[in-house]
Order: sequence, then structure tokens, then C-alpha cells
Amino acid sequence: MALTALSLVEIAASKLVEPPGSLSETFTHLLFDRMHNGVDNEVASLCLVLLAELLAVVLAAAVGVWGWKWWKFTRPIPSKAGPPVPLSGRCGRRPR
Repeated sequence: MALTALSLVEIAASKLVEPPGSLSETFTHLLFDRMHNGVDNEVASLCLVLLAELLAVVLAAAVGVWGWKWWKFTRPIPSKAGPPVPLSGRCGRRPR
């Protein structure tokens, strides 16, 4: 999650090192261009899409952590005591 946040923050630096004429236009590059060209309606809609994507990533991570904790604490714990002891008191002797 931290890597995603850092990649969205460092858009200006990535624009500086991007080779001229490259065909790899990312979503954040598109948003950066729209913000500097003054297209307000598109910037607002792209920001909402970006917010929805970030919320989806956070929700997926939270569900994954919750599911892992649920699985970890609800699975049966294996017994280390060995096989159960019979209640007859003879402890494995054959009946006469």
C-alpha cells in the first residue's frame, strides 16, 4: 500500500525521467496532464476514479488481513497428547 501511495506522489519526478515520445501513458500521467491543462470537469472525475481505486485497494487489503486472522484463530488446533485413552480402565488389554 505504501508503494502505491509513493507512486502516486512522485508523478512529477516520473514525468522528468520519462523518455520523450513514450507510449506508456499511465493513469496518473493522464491526471497530471489534465490538472496542468485546466480541464476541471475531467480532473474532478479522474480524482473520483482514483479515490475509488485507492479505496478498493485498501478494502481488499483489510478483507485479506481479516480473512487471514479469522482462518488462523478458528481452525482446529492439533492435539499433542496422542490418541484418546479408553474409559474401560483396561488400557488396551483384550477382554477375557
